[in-house]
Amino acid sequence: SWTNSPTSFAYRWRRCDAAGGSCADIAGAQATTYTLTSAEAGSTVRVVVTATNGGGSTSATSAATAMIAAGPPANTALPVVSGTARSGQTLSTTDGTWTGSPTGFAYQWRRCDTAGAGCTDIAGATARTYALDAGDVGETIRSVVLATNGGGSASATSAATAVVVPEPPANTALPQITGAAVNGAQLSASTGTWTNAPTGYAHQWRRCDAAGAACSNIGGATQGTYTLTGTDVGATLRVVVTAINPGGQAGAT
Repeated sequence: SWTNSPTSFAYRWRRCDAAGGSCADIAGAQATTYTLTSAEAGSTVRVVVTATNGGGSTSATSAATAMIAAGPPANTALPVVSGTARSGQTLSTTDGTWTGSPTGFAYQWRRCDTAGAGCTDIAGATARTYALDAGDVGETIRSVVLATNGGGSASATSAATAVVVPEPPANTALPQITGAAVNGAQLSASTGTWTNAPTGYAHQWRRCDAAGAACSNIGGATQGTYTLTGTDVGATLRVVVTAINPGGQAGAT
């Protein structure tokens, strides 16, 4: 409050120590309001008001504020998930980049649809790493990082991974050849038995010596059946079956 009818007012905000002393002007802070920044954490703030009328100007300085606590962290670069999006592989997340000097981080992994939306928390997945399993196949994964300091907490969510694929097929019983080992006869190959749900199979017939060694591919013999020719007389044959799924492929002979 002022006497003598001021005709205008000017403002200067000042940053001071915790006791309200050793003040210095805050550059550019000359409005009636001032938004606190991380630079004020641990300090106090005063405002100097200069009143002017036709007779001159006079300044008055406010009392200091309470000591200013740090604001919650603010994210400036999202967390990044690394690792292969395949069942059985382990993903890792960075913390991302934050202002406000976080003093701790917490983690939550989330399972999302193929577009990275419709996410739900994965129970118990609260470490910096996450081991993908069969339940994640066909989904995408995000990490949520919660940063905390004395002023509070804030979270940031990574981009979604690629769609998680299954582990490559693994053979548990070898392919078998049936049919008579006679020139002109047709041999047939079973696919064998595989884990991890193969979505397709490829075949390659091979001609080997009498002991079943020193094998070489037979050109064009890439079907589930093979008709023996005169070239095969005196040799043995094997078939290599390659099982394929979205996670990769593996062969068994």
